[in-house]
Amino acid sequence: MEKNIIRKKKKKFDRYGFLKEYYLEDGIAYIPIKINSIDDIISGYSLENYEILNREFTRYVEINAYYIPWGYPLTLEIHSIWFSKEEKEIIQKVIKSHYSLMLMNKKEELRDERLRGLYLTILGVITFIVYLVLSSLSINPAPIEIMSFLFWLSLWEAFDIEVLSASDIKDEIKDLEYLANMNIIYELEPKLEEKE
Repeated sequence: MEKNIIRKKKKKFDRYGFLKEYYLEDGIAYIPIKINSIDDIISGYSLENYEILNREFTRYVEINAYYIPWGYPLTLEIHSIWFSKEEKEIIQKVIKSHYSLMLMNKKEELRDERLRGLYLTILGVITFIVYLVLSSLSINPAPIEIMSFLFWLSLWEAFDIEVLSASDIKDEIKDLEYLANMNIIYELEPKLEEKE
């Protein structure tokens, strides 16, 4: 028993081997998904021509896409009984629209964050100039300390936005671009006979 525990501790997990076996084939990343009907993809609350994706479907796709390294062409492989041409067009349109809208929202969020960072940088420069002017005058040190604090605070916040927040949003944008441009293929599954 003890030898088995030691052997298992020494064995390393081959992440690339797992990804290659589970997701990658001929340089293409596949996300296989079993679908019983269009209702597994399109929300039952959707109206005609205003369809939205089923939340469980998007969750499944996004969880699987998370493990695939960037750079591989992404293909959603839908295993189903049969879809008409019209249903396939709806599925294609709704998936593309869903991730394109999310991508647009993230790009707007990045733009807003960058504007906020620019505003804080300008505020930092102004407070630094005021700090220099007040330092050259013989006045009460309290306003000088306030200007110094505002300068460092605005500088830190601008740095935080540009380096940390913007970096995270850029990664999310990259993920959403990946999903918005994924290819969709259909694999026909034989219809299961109902047990009598």
